[in-house]
Amino acid sequence: MLKNSKIPKFQNLIILLIMGLFILACSEQKESPVPENEFYLKNSLSTYGSVSYNNGMLVFTDTTHFKSVMLQLENEYEAWNDQFEATWGYLSGDLYDQKAEQLSFDEEKPLKNFVKLFGLTPLKSKINTEQDVWLTNNVLDMNTYPLKDFGTSDPVIASMLNQQGEVKIGSTYYHITEGGKGNWVEIRNNDINALTKVRNKQPLADSSNVTLEKRYSNSDDGQFCDTRVSRDSLQVYENGDKRFTYMIGVRRTLWWTITKAEIHSFKKKNRGGWKGFKTDLKLQLEGNLYDFDCQSPTYFQTGTKEKKRKNLVLKHTSGGGLFKTQQGEIASYNYCNGQSLTFFLFWP
Repeated sequence: MLKNSKIPKFQNLIILLIMGLFILACSEQKESPVPENEFYLKNSLSTYGSVSYNNGMLVFTDTTHFKSVMLQLENEYEAWNDQFEATWGYLSGDLYDQKAEQLSFDEEKPLKNFVKLFGLTPLKSKINTEQDVWLTNNVLDMNTYPLKDFGTSDPVIASMLNQQGEVKIGSTYYHITEGGKGNWVEIRNNDINALTKVRNKQPLADSSNVTLEKRYSNSDDGQFCDTRVSRDSLQVYENGDKRFTYMIGVRRTLWWTITKAEIHSFKKKNRGGWKGFKTDLKLQLEGNLYDFDCQSPTYFQTGTKEKKRKNLVLKHTSGGGLFKTQQGEIASYNYCNGQSLTFFLFWP
């Protein structure tokens, strides 16, 4: 009887020990960057399920399909980052950036989840690798800035292209030359052999299915009225241990003309090199776009986009026609960490 009476006491000790470990584990649980509801993939089956993967690239049924997926991915990327800002945006200065690092918040998580759905190795991962290397330098050389190219700096589009800068829409392949930093090449009629030759810079025996994206200008030197221009010297402004780069440009991309402004924020690391830095960023765009003959200007003005981010992109999309602009007729209004700048689009 004496031995049997000790059994309940032993069981109680075990129960108390388990409860104690559970309470300790809960108390030591790390803060979550945002509620773990995985909202950024809520439409993955309905929207992204219609995308296929073949020959190492994503395949879309038509241009409408490509645009709808692009807009959905943009919305989920913005919503993911907005939710983090809604949770921690009351923090000011370096504290906001420090909180993001403490919680290992990944602002590109929706983009990474998107490519995982298909096993795609995107152009975005190549750009990220190049930027990580670039940021190890103690002096940032803007001539080798990986995001300098207007066509591939968009994080969403770069996540929809493979590492060679390729995508298939309907029966047409699209390829960006020079590893994603050049012109669009259009390859029609499912001509995978022509795509392979274009990718490897080999001569084409038959080029009837291949068209190189053209730059249309109203003057021989391209300085008067142009379809593809950007101010990509990316002027750098220093504020102590922080730098900000600016970009403004106009370019015909696939089937629409995009006018775009960007800000990228960097901070000096204690042990050398640089890192992306979350801070208060603000952008607005306005200006004139012209028809093909550069005779009829169309004025546009965007709203103001204001976020706490490492980088901010603002786009004005003109669908359908081929638009141009003239020197100094498009401006971006930038705000970075307490300093303002008006940036006009001029090109050499």
